Formats: sequence, C-alpha cells, structure tokens
Amino acid sequence: MNNVFVYSITSSNVGDDLFMHILFERYPNARMVLYAPKTYEFFAQKFSNVVVVSDNDKRIKRLITISKYLHIPKTLLIYLYLFIKYKIELFLVIGGSLFMEGKSNIPSIMTKINIFKHFFPKLKVSIIGSNFGPCKSDAFFKSVEKALTYADDVCFRDKSSYNLFSKMPNVRLGNDIVLCSNNSLIFPPPSPVEKRKRMCINIRSVEKWPTLKPYKDRYLNNILSLISFFQEKGYSISLLSFCAEYGDNGITDELYEMIKDKREVEKVYYDGNIKEIIGRIAESEYMIATRFHAIILSFLYNVSVYPISYSIKTENMLETL
Repeated sequence: MNNVFVYSITSSNVGDDLFMHILFERYPNARMVLYAPKTYEFFAQKFSNVVVVSDNDKRIKRLITISKYLHIPKTLLIYLYLFIKYKIELFLVIGGSLFMEGKSNIPSIMTKINIFKHFFPKLKVSIIGSNFGPCKSDAFFKSVEKALTYADDVCFRDKSSYNLFSKMPNVRLGNDIVLCSNNSLIFPPPSPVEKRKRMCINIRSVEKWPTLKPYKDRYLNNILSLISFFQEKGYSISLLSFCAEYGDNGITDELYEMIKDKREVEKVYYDGNIKEIIGRIAESEYMIATRFHAIILSFLYNVSVYPISYSIKTENMLETL
C-alpha cells in the first residue's frame, strides 16, 4: 500500500470535498492521510483507505503545545510527525483556487515540504486540479513559480494558468478533476437520467468580495425575476448552498425570504451531504450557477446552465472547454 499525505482546502465546500471523494474512491489501494478538522472524519467512515487526523488527537495537541513553546510553526511539527508515522511517499496537493494572491499559503507549505525532501529522499510531490490567480503582483507570481519547482508534477485545469508556467518541465494541462475520464466515479448518472420539472439555483455570498458587494441587490433581484419566470411555467425550485463557511447559507436565506410564492421552493445546504446536492442537480432541467463546480456538475449531468462568473477562473474554464 502506498502512503499519501493529502493537502486540500477543508472548509466543507462542495467542490473541494468532491475532489477528495473522487481521489479516495479512485485509489482504494493507497492509504490517504488527511490532516483536517474533526468534521472530516466522515471520509474515514466512508473509505477504509482514509485516515483523518485532527487537532483533537492527543498527540497533535501535544505537538501544538510544543510548537508554541519552541516558537516553531505547528504545521511543521505535525507534518513531520505524520510523515514519519505513516511513512509518507507522496505529498499530494489537490484543489482548485489554491493560488489566489493574498489568500494562498501554498508557497509557504511547499517550502516546508522541500525541507522534508532532505530527510525523505524518496518523497514525491504533486499538485493537481488547480488554477492560478487572481494575481496582481510580480512578487506573488515569482513566489508561486519558485514553489512549483519543488513539485515533481503540477497539473493546471485551464489553459490560461498552464500557459503562464508551461516552460517548466513538470507542468502540464488537464481537465478539472470532476470532468476527468469516466466522468463521476462516485455518482455515475443512471441511464437515462430521469429529469424533473425543476430549476436549481446556486448563489454565493458577495460580502468578502469588494468588487462584487456593490452589485448584491442587482444580483439577487435578477435571480428573483428568473425564479418568478420559471415558477409561472410550473417549475419547482431548489436553492443549493455549497459552503456555509463562506457565507452561502446566509445569502441563500436572503434570497428565499424575497420569494413571494414559496410553494415548491426548497433550500438544500451542504453539510457533507454531497450525494443529495448532486442528486438535485442531476434531476434538474435548468441551473443558475455561480459556484465553479455548480457549473461543472451541470455539464456533467446534461443540465442547461446559466453561469454567473464571480472570478476569472470561471471564464478561463469555459474558454478552455
């Protein structure tokens, strides 16, 4: 059994969790070690090859105390402990928006892992499923460029990101993980998919996006008008929230309260119930989608989708496809 340390965004977001679902199911003969909040233990319950380690673990608590006493980054000690305990052979970074200026810690993480390579000479490092940006400074671009040199394999999911680093021999281009060959490995659609007279709506919070926040009222009111249009044609409405931590539940609640006729309108919040979310999308005829993977899943399940882009990554993905 190969031993893999999985680094991903663990904020209970449909897109990132879906990446891990696919990874864990596709490689049942590899032991996957995930350092994540305790809420992610459902992966260990679902997949026998997954080990979830959280800060609730007694040994991890001790390491956190030691890191504070010695003024050493806690992740350095925790990662070192896990690498030794589980004999890690591959450090796998899997995720979409990993390289956003001002939010990305990948350059820092990759620097630490590069130090580990001196102690674990057989260690391989791979980054998959990602896109680059948004980026405004040359300094951040160079920090990412340097970080990528520490990896054995880097796979970007759109041509725009790939072209920026294409001269590097370890960089390649591939589909978004959810759109990979075999399509959905965990949720293969029935043949044929039984469609219902339903429209799904996926919106995201704009509170933390200064460029989008001024347009919040227009955003909600235009979607509200589309809901009324489809209700008049007899469609039921499913409001899908992809990430509570990023505020999606709150803005979904706001939209729901604005709807006059709430008959045949439901709210579905993501809380590890990824199969329920995907089931709603697969059965629908139409989707209004803001989140990146709401668009991707619509493509996958042959749902007519109206994409609303909140980031250049969406436009780059659409152009690539």
